[in-house]
This record gives sequence, structure tokens and C-alpha cells, in this order.
Amino acid sequence: MVFFFTYFQILEYLFGPASSGGAGLSLLRLPVSMLSDFMVSNPAYTYADDFDYSLSSFSIARDTEFFIPVLREALEINPQLRFETQKNHML
Repeated sequence: MVFFFTYFQILEYLFGPASSGGAGLSLLRLPVSMLSDFMVSNPAYTYADDFDYSLSSFSIARDTEFFIPVLREALEINPQLRFETQKNHML
């Protein structure tokens, strides 16, 4: 049996309250610069070019296309959602 869900149905299931059939997720871990064991990208996904100590090449442009909008939509579904960074700092 194959099930097809829309993007918004998946978000509702993950972040919606358990009383409404959702999973009620309330904490997400956000790896810094999305470099993690689960990320495969060529070239590597970083916020600044290698050896750019002045950070003149710093940009979050890639995050604004998909990643940040998804987090905002999740927050709309569950305003109590919290984020944990790679260094265990709560946001």
C-alpha cells in the first residue's frame, strides 16, 4: 500500500498537536551551516568561502530559499517549537 501526502500534511503531522493526530514535535536540532552526517552536498555547504577570515563572502542565501521558510511554517503550526544548535545552545 502506498500513501501520498502533501508537504503541508507532513508538516501538520510532524508539528501538530498529538490531540489532533500529529506527532507534536517540540524540539529540533539545527546543525551549524547544515554540515552534518546527513548532509551530502558538492561542493560542501558552508556560509563563507574557505579561508575567508573577514567573512566578506558570508551569506545565508541558500537557507532563505527553503530551510528558513520550512522552519517558519513549522513555528506557525507549533509556536512552542524550540531549536537546539550544534553546540547545545537553545534558541
